[in-house]
Amino acid sequence: QTVKELNLAFLPVEERVFSLDNPHAYNDYYGGKMTDKRLDEIAEQLVTVCATLDESPCPKVRTCNSNLDCVKKLAAKVQTKLEMYKEADILTANNKSQLIILDRGFDPVSPFLHELTFQAMAYDLLSAASGKIDSEKNTYTFDSNKEGSLDDNTRKEIILDASNEVWNELRHD
Repeated sequence: QTVKELNLAFLPVEERVFSLDNPHAYNDYYGGKMTDKRLDEIAEQLVTVCATLDESPCPKVRTCNSNLDCVKKLAAKVQTKLEMYKEADILTANNKSQLIILDRGFDPVSPFLHELTFQAMAYDLLSAASGKIDSEKNTYTFDSNKEGSLDDNTRKEIILDASNEVWNELRHD
């Protein structure tokens, strides 16, 4: 048996989704409160994502906002940390991919497109339905009325995670 240490400075939410867990980033960025220390933290988080995926990307910047310096600083910090990881043999030296850092002003529509995946629509619509969705437990609970049943209501629970084959297949479509 072997033990492998993983440097995770991010939250893996599910198989293809991660979070940097910074609910104030939007306000900090657009409010002009983004400090070098916070940029260092974000760069470290992004680099640990790259290290976990065994990718050594080349950071690229694309922006259309006046806060160009902040985005360029972040890209430079990510590049510096990637080089440090390469020197420490945590990452391979070849650039197999690109890390594109976009300003939110570059594509303001994307945050509203979340409803186009099965998972987002299920959470939005099931929350509005008669049942209850629990995002912490990833379950949907509802009352089912069967015709001819002695019970008026039968409570059912559907698990919305990788063990549910239909959910697992369709959630990102």
